[in-house]
Amino acid sequence: MRMTSARARRLLLGGAVVVVLLVLFSTGAAVLLKNRLVAGANRRLVGYTVEARGLTVYPWNLELLFHDITVRQDAHPEPAVARIPRMDVELQWLALFRGRIVASAHIDSPTLSINVAQLRTEADGPLQFRQRGCQSCTRWK
Repeated sequence: MRMTSARARRLLLGGAVVVVLLVLFSTGAAVLLKNRLVAGANRRLVGYTVEARGLTVYPWNLELLFHDITVRQDAHPEPAVARIPRMDVELQWLALFRGRIVASAHIDSPTLSINVAQLRTEADGPLQFRQRGCQSCTRWK
């Protein structure tokens, strides 16, 4: 069966539309996921704010690639406490089938910067040492 040029063009155009829609959907999903993850981190960290410039999602291997993560102390935002240019998080498929979330993370070239003013704010804060950091992590409370 021979395909006419008009039919071939329609198939090519249809394929191009599907590809464009998939790219737009994955980009929108990445933005929503990044915003949700950053908002969750900000809810859990008292006195600090997390920002991330971008997120790339690789659904075929359940991998998340964060770009330009910054952690700032609210009282003294400059310099940032941590800058992470790239963080690669890969979920493990088999654990998902067992109802667990297990991931490995690779942090590329982090920069930490803590000054005396930031240390004083941390020491004088209302939270006890055991309450700092991840407030929802029950194993530390």
